Amino acid sequence: MEPAENPRQSSADADPYQRQQLLLMQVHQALQDLETTRRRFMQQAATAQAQAEDLKEQAIDALNAGRDDMARPALRRRSTFVAEIAALEQHIQEILSEEERLAQLEQKLGAQIEILRARQQLAAARRTAAGAQVRIGEALYGVSDELTDVALALDQNEQETEMLQARANAITDLAGRGSLVLSDPLLRGASKQASVQPETSADIESQLDLLRQELASGSDPHTEAHHDP
Repeated sequence: MEPAENPRQSSADADPYQRQQLLLMQVHQALQDLETTRRRFMQQAATAQAQAEDLKEQAIDALNAGRDDMARPALRRRSTFVAEIAALEQHIQEILSEEERLAQLEQKLGAQIEILRARQQLAAARRTAAGAQVRIGEALYGVSDELTDVALALDQNEQETEMLQARANAITDLAGRGSLVLSDPLLRGASKQASVQPETSADIESQLDLLRQELASGSDPHTEAHHDP
């Protein structure tokens, strides 16, 4: 027969919870094997007990018949069955003791497994909660930085708005007191240009005298103007 598998070697690569589960399965299987063996021994003992009783009856019948020579072999065979029954009962008691020990071990392992399972679930829950807190903290930190930047931009915008409003109020106050004259940009540089003065009455009279002289000389000013190169 091959040697039994070492549970320590077969589960060396497993985690503690899996190793405990494997040991519990092995203990449970051992309990089932012991129970099967015990039941077989009990059946053998019952069969041997029945045969021993039958041989005892044969010996009694032989003695009643005065056949001691037949009673002795029956009793010798009966002693063999009695010895077998005693050995089987000893094995049964040993198996019962082993079953009790393994049952206690199975109960202890089951309790340890439940504790490990509860600790694993608690550790997983705490890890999940811690991860969520880290992600939330990082998100809040990022949002805080963004809000800080927005607040600084708003502060600068509000300061610029207050400055513009102050300038607007000052201009409105100056305009209301008449201290501010707004010039039309279309009239810029008009003072630098020479102003065109209208013709005087003397100029008009000079032009009329000139026209009379031209008429008196018989020349048509319109014709001359037409032929004038």
